[in-house]
Amino acid sequence: MKIIMKKSFIFLKTFFNYCFHAQTKQRPIQLVMVGLTLCSLSLLVLQSVMSGLQSNLIKKGKSIQGYFEIRIPESENEQVNLQELISILKKRKIPYLKAYSIEVLLREGSYIAPSYIIGIDREDGNSFLPEYLRLSNTDGIILGADLAAKLKMGIFRNIQILSPSHFSSLLGDVPLLATEEVSDLVSTEIGEVDNFYSWTRASFLHNLTRSTYFNRLFFYNDSHFLEIKSLLESSYPNFKLVTWEETHAELMWAFRLETFVMVGIFTMMALLVSLTIISAFNLFFTKIRLEIFTFWMLGNSDSQIKRNLLFFTQFITIISILSGVLLGGIIIFLLKYYSPAIMPDVFVERSLPVSFQITHLLYAFFIPYLISLIFTFFSLKTFFREQSEISVFLRRINA
Repeated sequence: MKIIMKKSFIFLKTFFNYCFHAQTKQRPIQLVMVGLTLCSLSLLVLQSVMSGLQSNLIKKGKSIQGYFEIRIPESENEQVNLQELISILKKRKIPYLKAYSIEVLLREGSYIAPSYIIGIDREDGNSFLPEYLRLSNTDGIILGADLAAKLKMGIFRNIQILSPSHFSSLLGDVPLLATEEVSDLVSTEIGEVDNFYSWTRASFLHNLTRSTYFNRLFFYNDSHFLEIKSLLESSYPNFKLVTWEETHAELMWAFRLETFVMVGIFTMMALLVSLTIISAFNLFFTKIRLEIFTFWMLGNSDSQIKRNLLFFTQFITIISILSGVLLGGIIIFLLKYYSPAIMPDVFVERSLPVSFQITHLLYAFFIPYLISLIFTFFSLKTFFREQSEISVFLRRINA
């Protein structure tokens, strides 16, 4: 066993020197190593940056719209159940935001824009207000900054609110309408919210719709999600629990597609790099024919030579990929703690956030490795294709 290991060590040492020694160094092999290193490095870094951008956007969206919400049917019985649920939440000290939300039309002069308006129950002292609402004046109606720009609306000006789903019993098909003063503008840097959302008092919406119902409970923390889900399933089956991800299913699908496309692009990059493996190893095997014959003459068996050649190529591949992963990890660390603000002010993230996951590491290692492994086997098979035994092939060279 020791003799076999010693022979294998000498075999590998010889060909490593042959590849990297100044007089015999093989530039195609070195290019393959550099390509695999760059491939794994870029795959790891770009996955982490893309995941960081996506996770920051999701986190920001949840801080504005809530991690999840409970949708309550507008009926007398369900409103009684809602009061029971609120009593339970208060006893368990679970923060929530009680609201009445509907879709309305906002009108200022000749400008009309749709809006999803949230009426906040200011009389409930246990309601949890997110930071952007705590810092805003809720005496009137609060508009998203882009929504106000579309309506050419400013603070302290009156705006008309129409509810297309609520009609006057006296006037027939005329939608209910009310006027309110704009008390504040909010810029969340989330396009959907700034373009479509508005906030006001629940009492104002109740006056507009001639209703006393509440149809939403918003939660800005997910620490009690499983507890609330279990409570609803057991006691309030008509209440619907909806997560932020479910509300934004299209966005989450776009994120998954974006990740898939990015990984696919760099898989193609790994394929292009691996195509050079065939030519590089074929050139290398052609140049070391005499050396292989020498090892065969020194007592190395056919299977041992083949195994050592495979180990040699895989060692080069693994070292290259691990170097890329290591350099990628260093870049991720630097971006996480020292990333400068390189983007203009119009972007939500001015620096490059990173979010490292173990799956990123697995993709960065196994995608280029498996592709290069396939091409390496193909190259070795090509090299030994014309003979069934390596000894026969080497005798032809010697002759």
